[in-house]
Amino acid sequence: MYHWGKVMNDELAAISGKFEKLVGRLQEKFGIAKEEAREQIEE
Repeated sequence: MYHWGKVMNDELAAISGKFEKLVGRLQEKFGIAKEEAREQIEE
C-alpha cells in the first residue's frame, strides 16, 4: 500500500495532470527513485 494520503489535494491540483510533475512530487514526498514513482503511478 502506498502512502498517497500524504499527497495533499492542493499539491495534486498544482500538478494539473502532468505525469512528470507527479513523478517528481512523489520522489520528493516519499524519497523514492524515479522508476519506483512511475511504477506506483502506473499501478
